[in-house]
Amino acid sequence: MLPREISARLAAGFWSWPNGIQNEIFAALLEHWGLECPDVVGHDFGGAMVLRGHLLDKRNYRSLTLIDPVALSPWGTPLPRYARQHESIFAGLPDFIQRAVVPAYIEGAVFTPLSAEAMALYAEPGFGPLGQPAFWRQIAQFDEKYTNEIESKYDSFRCPVMILWGKEDKWISVDFAYKLAAKIAGSRLKIVPNAGHIVQEDAPEAIILSSSNFFRTPEIVENARLQVGRSLHRDTKTAREGSDCQCVVTDFLKTSLRRAGVLQPSAAGCVIANRLTEDPYCGAERNEMRDQ
Repeated sequence: MLPREISARLAAGFWSWPNGIQNEIFAALLEHWGLECPDVVGHDFGGAMVLRGHLLDKRNYRSLTLIDPVALSPWGTPLPRYARQHESIFAGLPDFIQRAVVPAYIEGAVFTPLSAEAMALYAEPGFGPLGQPAFWRQIAQFDEKYTNEIESKYDSFRCPVMILWGKEDKWISVDFAYKLAAKIAGSRLKIVPNAGHIVQEDAPEAIILSSSNFFRTPEIVENARLQVGRSLHRDTKTAREGSDCQCVVTDFLKTSLRRAGVLQPSAAGCVIANRLTEDPYCGAERNEMRDQ
């Protein structure tokens, strides 16, 4: 884990980015990494970001997995709606009140109460002279125009889409899962029982199992062939020598899955999913999910 002061600085910087340009930064990052057609996983506003990257910035994905995404209006719980109107008041709250409000807000996003360790990962970046104003700044930037701009394009996906949604999500009702699935032709919808908005905390194994099965489907392999003009249908020996499966996982999701023991950093700076079943399409025996 990063030292707290460094983590707070990174969070403050990230929260200062307007929501409308995060997809542009994401697209530039994919370009920098040289990822032509990755498997992309996005949660919450990370979902909106990767949707915008695909539909507005025309980034090609091998597949897209959306986990309780911000994708349809209206969205936002009562606290953010109120805080948007009074950013300066919330940014100036006494520290002890901030330390009570933020965990209580986050606790509403899970079905099973978080451990102290897990809560600290989510809450502590929002504390202190840098973190507190940044926390409310990013909430003040919530604007439904960022999803309104793409809702009309949900009939034009160029990759297979899977939607995972916590049945007990109190931040974004599970009703939106069915509405979103109906708008994305051919999408796969999986409702995760006993899980809230932060599914990666309540049911990380559901994400890994669903992703493992999804990544191996023939339509994903065919999509990769069409998108980047290469064949993934190789003999088993060749497939094991290197993987064409590149997976980009948004930050909070990656942190939670890693802490749960599902993801472990490799020596090369990638991420290894050590609970995935063997996937003939994603090559390596250890089934590497690459987050470069």
